[in-house]
Amino acid sequence: MNNRATGLSAVLGLFAYASIAAAATSWPSISEQLAADQVRPGSALENLIRANQDFDLLRPDELTTTRPELPPWLKVIWRKEHPKGNYTAEDPTGGYPHVLREAHEWMLSHQDLKSGTPENDQFPAGNPDPDAPILSGEVRISGAQTSPRSESDIRVNYWNPQKIISASNNISGAGVQAQFYSSDGGATWGQTTLSLVSGDAFQSDPTVEWTSDGKAWSSTLGINSAGSVLKLRTYSSTDSGVTWTNEATPSAAQTSVDKQMHWVDHSATSTCKDYQYIIYHNGNPAFITTRNATTNTWGAPIQVSGAESTGTAIGSDVKSNSAGDAFGFWPTTSNRRVIVTKSTNCGTSWATPVQVANTFDGYDIGVPSFNSRRILIYISGGTYRSATKNMVYAAWTDLSGEAGCTAAANEPGSNVASTCKTRIWFSRSADGGATWSAKTMLNNQASLNDQFNQWLVVDETSGAIGVVYYDTVADAGRKKTHLYYQSSFDDGVTWLPAVQVTTAQTDETTGGQDNGNQYGDYNAMSGIAGNFFPSWTDRRAGQKEEIWTAKITDQACTAPAAPNAGTATAIAPNQIQVTWSNGTPASTTFDILRATGTCAAPGTFAALATGLAGSPYTDSTVSGGSTYAYKVAGVDGTGSCVSAQSACVEATATGQCTLGATFNGIATATNSAASTCTNNLGWSSAVAQCAGPVSYNIYRDTTSGFTPSPANLIASGVSGTSYVDMDALNNGTQYYYVVRAVDQSNGVIDGNTVQQSATPTGPIATGNLVEAFENGGGFDNAGWSHAVVSGSVDWVWSAAQSQTPTHSWFSAEQPSTSDRVLTSPVLSALANTTLSFFHTYAFEGTVAQCYDAGTLEISTNGGSTWSVVPDAAFTAGGFTGTANAGFGNPIGGKRAWCAGTIGAMTQVSVNLGAYAGQSFQLRWHAGDDSSATATGWYVDSVTVSNAGTASACSTGINDYIFVDGFDPPVR
Repeated sequence: MNNRATGLSAVLGLFAYASIAAAATSWPSISEQLAADQVRPGSALENLIRANQDFDLLRPDELTTTRPELPPWLKVIWRKEHPKGNYTAEDPTGGYPHVLREAHEWMLSHQDLKSGTPENDQFPAGNPDPDAPILSGEVRISGAQTSPRSESDIRVNYWNPQKIISASNNISGAGVQAQFYSSDGGATWGQTTLSLVSGDAFQSDPTVEWTSDGKAWSSTLGINSAGSVLKLRTYSSTDSGVTWTNEATPSAAQTSVDKQMHWVDHSATSTCKDYQYIIYHNGNPAFITTRNATTNTWGAPIQVSGAESTGTAIGSDVKSNSAGDAFGFWPTTSNRRVIVTKSTNCGTSWATPVQVANTFDGYDIGVPSFNSRRILIYISGGTYRSATKNMVYAAWTDLSGEAGCTAAANEPGSNVASTCKTRIWFSRSADGGATWSAKTMLNNQASLNDQFNQWLVVDETSGAIGVVYYDTVADAGRKKTHLYYQSSFDDGVTWLPAVQVTTAQTDETTGGQDNGNQYGDYNAMSGIAGNFFPSWTDRRAGQKEEIWTAKITDQACTAPAAPNAGTATAIAPNQIQVTWSNGTPASTTFDILRATGTCAAPGTFAALATGLAGSPYTDSTVSGGSTYAYKVAGVDGTGSCVSAQSACVEATATGQCTLGATFNGIATATNSAASTCTNNLGWSSAVAQCAGPVSYNIYRDTTSGFTPSPANLIASGVSGTSYVDMDALNNGTQYYYVVRAVDQSNGVIDGNTVQQSATPTGPIATGNLVEAFENGGGFDNAGWSHAVVSGSVDWVWSAAQSQTPTHSWFSAEQPSTSDRVLTSPVLSALANTTLSFFHTYAFEGTVAQCYDAGTLEISTNGGSTWSVVPDAAFTAGGFTGTANAGFGNPIGGKRAWCAGTIGAMTQVSVNLGAYAGQSFQLRWHAGDDSSATATGWYVDSVTVSNAGTASACSTGINDYIFVDGFDPPVR
């Protein structure tokens, strides 16, 4: 019966003890323990917990500092079964196997403490997983899962690379190890499970291997229902992984086996061909057991660690080379060393261990992306032997080692701003493991990112080295990972740049993750002859943890000759044609590289086009008036070997300037505190590379690192270098902003991704301003004004015409040059702010000959400058003509209302959304030329409507009441 717990709550207890311990001064009560693990009343797990409350077996500090993620009752169980263990505070493991975490998780998800029912087998042929996506070669080995598959191993059959096997943990599912297999080079996969040996309730720590007879192999830890007995089990398959049979228990009488790794000697020239090696730790020491390929039996486990290793030898690996030399690797948790031992007699005996390097941290490391399970410091080894080389390699994860990042106390933990980070470290030996180089980091980026769960493989046909690892470098928030691959073709002296393998990120910090395992303790990779298959835990799109792979082709090659340079010619507007000829030896395809500038003084060359069949190539992405330099590189038939670059050719493009403005992006984002619910944005002016002028688009999102798009565009056409965002903001929400410059002459938007963020507080001033012009002073609301700009006659309060009951404002036409303005208070616009007013007018002239006129103007800088509201903003009652500039009218040349007849007032409607985020004033501007008159202009019932809500930024404690939406709020 599979008695699985359901929902996220089932895994929350896995690390509840860490938070309990942080504030505890005494051992938790039984009720606290049962609550932390959400134990069902009357279950077998409850009885087990109640029977193991002998906390006097534990040291007092184990409550708060030593393995606080393990519940005390589980520690008691282990102590009772293994009373002679080395339970010291100096060892970060505390003397408890790492796999007890899995034991705890299995108990929580199987509270009857019975083995689960294995999942149904799935077959690749004729019944593939219909949901399995293939993303740029990525394949979901495990298929879609409802229970997590964390931690995996993978191995290509070196004698038939079309056959591949893999395996993963399956703790909260059936509990038995999940096995995956492919017979078509990884295109399709089937899956099954191992069986349980008598006494085992579940399994953990998967490995897989092949021998030259086509037999597949797998190892696992067999664990009893109390989590107190750990045995090494091996299984074999004669049908390439479809079915599995228990083969042996190589650990013999040992019952504390943990974190094993498995290797087969694959070399046809080795005297130890098909010998199998498994390395693990039992208690503190490291052991290796060997399966003799002649007798087909496992030898007694041999302890390989000694006085050089203090603490626990957890996180080991074992590899062999073409001469039959085998190497065992492990780190130490207390004296923090990387150790290697060597056997030259097929595992019969092992030499005195040699120190490879020191580590900064010991055992495990917490980082923001992996802070529950934590990064296990383990070693991934490799070796290559030829007539001229005797190489051995080791790679591991550790702190980066800068000042303040050299000890466990410096770990980042959950602090995304910590300057301490983790990196993949590497060391090499050129003399068969006797001496080792100084450790180096493979890829030490400057950013605050973390790398972990590395795996190293050596291509036994060429000696090339490949390494995969997780890295958070693509996530500014330091919590999402991609898998990356790096390789070396010079024995680890230099490394090629990291290549991103995954097309989607994994986030193990969001809801629904497998809190017990997260990514698991290790990834894997296997391959031969330049083709590699990593396996990794993947949770893209927030799904359950699943196992994925991808084919990586990475082969050494002989570069073709550099192509012969031809010409670069401007053949049409915004087009330059580049020509070249093939070199000898010839290239199969060609890559074009381009730099801005001349060949004598170019900028940085970057790839423009790749995979071209031959000359010529037309570059249609050039900007008129700019000079460009070009080079051509050739690529061989494998696609992996690139020639030297050709000589440089250059040309100056004709046609339109198509360059975007030079812009540094947003510089500041601040909230305006409690006065209004707004965020204030600022930036330095962009510089137009074409004709300009430049305006700005504003993008906003609640997610850091968002991609600007029309969906998150909140304002466009913004002038100036500041913007006030007050559009439906929520109190306490952090908003992220990108500002991009737009050259109005060609519409090109710059592509900067600079982000700033701010969190608004305070009330949002929204509502309606209604001005009926009915009080005794001519204005209902403060802030209005009227003035004579030139001439002697001003606007007056009038009862002659009105839309509201009795009054309006009137501008009488004059027979001489004059103008006057009626000006609103300072207002604030949102994306949906609109203006409405009513008017009637009679101006001298006709629509075609508009001698006297009235226009509507707006200022966004406190009245320093004014511009006519554009025709496109009107939704009703827009301008009827353009004021004549020939007879001295002060508003000559401006769009305006012309001619007309005094009568019933008509409505004008204007969309002010283009001014969103800005303070503004409106003014009605009447202008007369130097001769005849008509009646003039009546304006009434001005309404500025703002559809924002007063509660959008309210804390819910003190709501505000708005008098007119733009005056200060009152309680």
